[in-house]
Amino acid sequence: MANLHKIENKRNKFVSSFKTPGHVPMLIASKGLLANRQGHTEMSVYLAQVAELTPVTAICEMMDAETYSALSFEKAQKYAKQNAIPLIDGKELIEYAKVH
Repeated sequence: MANLHKIENKRNKFVSSFKTPGHVPMLIASKGLLANRQGHTEMSVYLAQVAELTPVTAICEMMDAETYSALSFEKAQKYAKQNAIPLIDGKELIEYAKVH
């Protein structure tokens, strides 16, 4: 999408290539966070707290461009490496929370 500005018919190209399930549900983390529940919501709020940020987060699921289903962890690792994006495994975060 970063090169979209170079395309003549930008709007049609964007509309034809952009995929979305069309909703962003509001989630509330469990009290006690990871000590209580080890879900994506609790992990994201815990990570914000560890980073000393306001514990309000937006989370999304990475989608596979070929199957339109959830991206496998292996493909997420590959994407993160190719794009120099840190990737934290939920299991690592849970283990970190146990000792901090």
